[in-house]
Amino acid sequence: MTTPQPPPSVRPVRARVNPILCQGYGICAEILPELFHRDEWGYAQAHARNVDPDERQALDRAVAECPVKAIRLIEPSEESPPRPEGAWGPDTER
Repeated sequence: MTTPQPPPSVRPVRARVNPILCQGYGICAEILPELFHRDEWGYAQAHARNVDPDERQALDRAVAECPVKAIRLIEPSEESPPRPEGAWGPDTER
């Protein structure tokens, strides 16, 4: 017997912005500034944290209204495994 899963709106989820697709419209940052911010060039970035359940409706709206569909929702089970120490990546300095 499998354990019942909570509905999608209450499962822990993170937002990820594809930096290749993002064109800097900023709609996501206007809808949910607690989660999205714009970098120095105006492109959206998502804070690396789980979305609070009370933010989920606004997040769904931000995803739907992104003109280039650059925002993806990631469930914790889809997270990438940690990189080995010393590996290069977007959150490491060169």
